[in-house]
Amino acid sequence: MANFAAGVAVGKRGTATVTRTELADEVFRLSRGSLGSLEGKIVSREAAVALADTWRKNGLTVGFTNGCFDILHVGHLALLAFSRENCGR
Repeated sequence: MANFAAGVAVGKRGTATVTRTELADEVFRLSRGSLGSLEGKIVSREAAVALADTWRKNGLTVGFTNGCFDILHVGHLALLAFSRENCGR
Protein backbone atom coordinates (compact mmCIF):
# COMPACT_ATOMS: atom_id res chain seq x y z
CA MET A 1 0.00 0.00 0.00
CA ALA A 2 2.89 2.32 0.72
CA ASN A 3 4.10 1.96 -2.87
CA PHE A 4 0.65 2.80 -4.22
CA ALA A 5 0.44 5.83 -1.94
CA ALA A 6 3.93 6.94 -2.98
CA GLY A 7 2.89 6.67 -6.62
CA VAL A 8 -0.01 9.02 -5.97
CA ALA A 9 2.04 11.43 -3.84
CA VAL A 10 4.88 11.88 -6.34
CA GLY A 11 2.32 12.79 -8.97
CA LYS A 12 1.42 15.86 -6.93
CA ARG A 13 3.28 19.12 -6.72
CA GLY A 14 5.40 19.84 -3.63
CA THR A 15 4.97 18.08 -0.30
CA ALA A 16 1.74 16.13 -0.48
CA THR A 17 -0.53 13.82 1.42
CA VAL A 18 -2.68 11.02 0.02
CA THR A 19 -6.28 10.49 1.06
CA ARG A 20 -7.87 7.09 1.57
CA THR A 21 -10.07 7.76 -1.43
CA GLU A 22 -7.07 8.55 -3.66
CA LEU A 23 -5.34 5.38 -2.48
CA ALA A 24 -8.41 3.24 -3.10
CA ASP A 25 -8.84 4.79 -6.55
CA GLU A 26 -5.20 4.03 -7.42
CA VAL A 27 -5.46 0.39 -6.34
CA PHE A 28 -8.71 0.01 -8.28
CA ARG A 29 -7.24 1.68 -11.40
CA LEU A 30 -4.19 -0.58 -11.41
CA SER A 31 -6.22 -3.70 -10.69
CA ARG A 32 -8.30 -2.94 -13.80
CA GLY A 33 -5.22 -2.71 -16.03
CA SER A 34 -5.38 1.03 -16.70
CA LEU A 35 -1.79 2.12 -17.44
CA GLY A 36 -0.49 -1.17 -16.13
CA SER A 37 -1.63 -4.16 -14.23
CA LEU A 38 -1.02 -5.79 -10.89
CA GLU A 39 -1.13 -9.20 -12.57
CA GLY A 40 1.89 -11.15 -11.41
CA LYS A 41 3.37 -8.20 -9.49
CA ILE A 42 1.81 -8.89 -6.12
CA VAL A 43 2.26 -12.39 -4.76
CA SER A 44 1.89 -14.06 -1.40
CA ARG A 45 4.87 -14.30 0.92
CA GLU A 46 5.02 -18.03 0.23
CA ALA A 47 5.09 -17.50 -3.54
CA ALA A 48 7.81 -14.84 -3.20
CA VAL A 49 9.96 -17.19 -1.09
CA ALA A 50 9.49 -20.01 -3.61
CA LEU A 51 10.42 -17.74 -6.52
CA ALA A 52 13.54 -16.46 -4.74
CA ASP A 53 14.53 -20.06 -3.92
CA THR A 54 14.16 -21.00 -7.59
CA TRP A 55 16.37 -18.09 -8.64
CA ARG A 56 19.00 -19.07 -6.06
CA LYS A 57 18.93 -22.69 -7.24
CA ASN A 58 19.65 -21.35 -10.72
CA GLY A 59 22.74 -19.56 -9.41
CA LEU A 60 21.30 -16.06 -9.20
CA THR A 61 21.89 -13.67 -6.33
CA VAL A 62 18.65 -12.18 -5.05
CA GLY A 63 18.71 -8.60 -3.79
CA PHE A 64 16.25 -5.92 -2.79
CA THR A 65 16.37 -2.17 -2.91
CA ASN A 66 13.78 0.55 -2.91
CA GLY A 67 13.47 4.27 -2.67
CA CYS A 68 11.61 7.33 -3.79
CA PHE A 69 13.12 8.19 -7.16
CA ASP A 70 10.89 11.14 -8.04
CA ILE A 71 14.00 13.29 -8.39
CA LEU A 72 16.65 10.94 -9.76
CA HIS A 73 20.15 11.90 -8.66
CA VAL A 74 23.67 10.43 -8.73
CA GLY A 75 23.13 8.64 -5.41
CA HIS A 76 20.14 6.79 -6.86
CA LEU A 77 22.11 5.87 -9.95
CA ALA A 78 24.98 4.53 -7.83
CA LEU A 79 22.56 2.41 -5.79
CA LEU A 80 20.90 0.97 -8.88
CA ALA A 81 24.25 0.31 -10.60
CA PHE A 82 25.56 -1.47 -7.49
CA SER A 83 22.39 -3.57 -7.35
CA ARG A 84 22.68 -4.52 -11.00
CA GLU A 85 26.33 -5.50 -10.63
CA ASN A 86 25.76 -7.59 -7.50
CA CYS A 87 22.34 -9.17 -8.00
CA GLY A 88 20.89 -11.41 -10.66
CA ARG A 89 17.36 -10.63 -9.52
